[in-house]
Amino acid sequence: MKKARPWLVVGGNGQLGIEVRKELIRRNIDFQALSSKELDIRDFKSVTNGVSEINPRVIVNCSGWTNVSKAEEHEREANLLNAYAPAHLARTAQELNSVFVHVSSDYVFSGANNSPYKVEDTTNPVNAYGRSKALGEKLLAELSISRLYLFRTAWLYSEHGQNFVKTILKAYLSGTNPIKVVSDQIGSPTSASDLSFQIIESVIQGIPFGVHHAVNLGAATWYDLAQAALRTLNLDVNYVVPISYVDFPSKVVRPRCTLLDMSKWDHISMPKMKEWDEALNLKIHAVFKSVVSENSSEI
Repeated sequence: MKKARPWLVVGGNGQLGIEVRKELIRRNIDFQALSSKELDIRDFKSVTNGVSEINPRVIVNCSGWTNVSKAEEHEREANLLNAYAPAHLARTAQELNSVFVHVSSDYVFSGANNSPYKVEDTTNPVNAYGRSKALGEKLLAELSISRLYLFRTAWLYSEHGQNFVKTILKAYLSGTNPIKVVSDQIGSPTSASDLSFQIIESVIQGIPFGVHHAVNLGAATWYDLAQAALRTLNLDVNYVVPISYVDFPSKVVRPRCTLLDMSKWDHISMPKMKEWDEALNLKIHAVFKSVVSENSSEI
């Protein structure tokens, strides 16, 4: 009897990759996960040979450049990881007749809209990171791959890696007072575990291929998110004080409002993701435990 083809998680040790692995294990789905050290997607020959050997049924690309600030000084490297390498990975998937899943970002949009961005809206990024993700979308579109899912998400957090929620909790535990947080940029904080569920369920249910927005519902500022994280843990929210984006010391231009329209899910036989504050409530204790553990190991 011929063995079923496994799933392949690329970038399996990153924040999203870990959550995808956990969800696949929960569903008892056979998979292989490769870290960036085990499969450097910038090495096209290794990608072709390594992925072909595995011959996966589904490839979930969780790798990429995620440091928004450093992308400004390393845009070429960001483009390689977020655009050219995924395009090659997608070509390999097409040759193997594999489903290819790629994750993009709300930062492909300028943030100038007064309403949530629709799936079909024209991308217009305002920083190097956004340009690298938009370029990735463009290259994938030009390939005309038939079995492609592209999920745009935003403001990811979990107990793994580096993210805004963990940064706030680390600042709180370090005694930083006040913690200054931007209160005039708006987005949709998204749990990496919720995104993983949505991605895997979408593939299993066989929803239409193409671009989908996948974020926890609702709108928040960074200040709202920071306060909600502390409040849910019964910590002193007064440590967090609001400041304007223009007063925040950063060389990176960031979009003002990148809410993503989720109405496409109304036409698909799958529910939308949870409200952002509900998702945070379910995850925040695991995130806090991780931060405490990391702080203890550093002492």
